[in-house]
Amino acid sequence: MLPVWATFVPFQLAVSQLRSYVAVQALQSNTRLFETNFKIPASFHDVFFKLVAAMWIPIYAKFLIPIAQRISGREGGITVLQRVGTGLFLGVVSLVMAGLVEERRRMVSSMASLWLVPHITVAGVADKMALVGLVIFSQQEFPERMRGVAWWVPLFLARGMGYSLAGILVSLVHIVGYWLPDDQNQGKLDSYFFFIAGILIINFVCFLYSAKKYEYRCQFEVKQEEATDEP
Repeated sequence: MLPVWATFVPFQLAVSQLRSYVAVQALQSNTRLFETNFKIPASFHDVFFKLVAAMWIPIYAKFLIPIAQRISGREGGITVLQRVGTGLFLGVVSLVMAGLVEERRRMVSSMASLWLVPHITVAGVADKMALVGLVIFSQQEFPERMRGVAWWVPLFLARGMGYSLAGILVSLVHIVGYWLPDDQNQGKLDSYFFFIAGILIINFVCFLYSAKKYEYRCQFEVKQEEATDEP
């Protein structure tokens, strides 16, 4: 289980950076709501991450699971590892989108801050797909005596490690290069996002390998029973 669980750490690193810098990007964008005089507070843009994350779970359970069940003929539509993998893949998509949006923001000084909403909402969906899938995976696969802690291992330990590594990464970037100055118009935040996207691509490939090799507990128990029954 450890290789599967470990892939959640770089993913959380990426999510933390998207959420941290969306407010910085908004501060240097046009925060007016369309043609009105109302300005969206820069810190409010992270609300879209939380909002879509809260809305996604009922939408997924009410509409997408029944559709997936009809297509695959499997209860739940997809396996928990496929659910985690979908979240990790969407994490890559959100980072690439963020990099492209940042490129446009630096070229167009009056870019509307609403352009920041799509990639942060995709990140919210990715976070809930991966997180909920990993929690379910842990509850199913942990030994019986450890079921009580199965839900907080991915939620707190992996997330905490990811956020801590994000702080280390930012410090290293400040030492090595000029991607993240105080004035983002003079920096290369887009290159930073693409760099993290590259990390997530490698992470996703590692996940695919681990998921392909992984043997679910129920499958392992069936094999043990079959081996015991053999004369």
